Amino acid sequence: MDVDGNSYNTVKIATQCWTQSNLKVTNYRNGNNIPTGLSDAQWGSATSGAYAIYNNDAANDALYGKLYNWYSATDSRGLCPTGWHVPSDAEWNRLVKYHDPNADTVCGNCLV
Repeated sequence: MDVDGNSYNTVKIATQCWTQSNLKVTNYRNGNNIPTGLSDAQWGSATSGAYAIYNNDAANDALYGKLYNWYSATDSRGLCPTGWHVPSDAEWNRLVKYHDPNADTVCGNCLV
């Protein structure tokens, strides 16, 4: 359960445990509000955490959860429920390779 009271079902895939849905939280783990409602220009130039809802459509919020920027995902206040974290590239790659051992997970031009 996250700080907002949202519950998440989980699934074990190989040796990893994942939530079955995207995050829906509007506050960091410490209770601080995550800003939202930014214009496209504000989102593109943001230097602190924020979230958006795809196409600003409440139906998308219910279906897909929130869209968080890099700053919110890496904020020390914690985005995920206690005991959980945003997956690392290595964790994503392990998941991808489990489903497709031949997948190319090398990213030569990725930002670190």
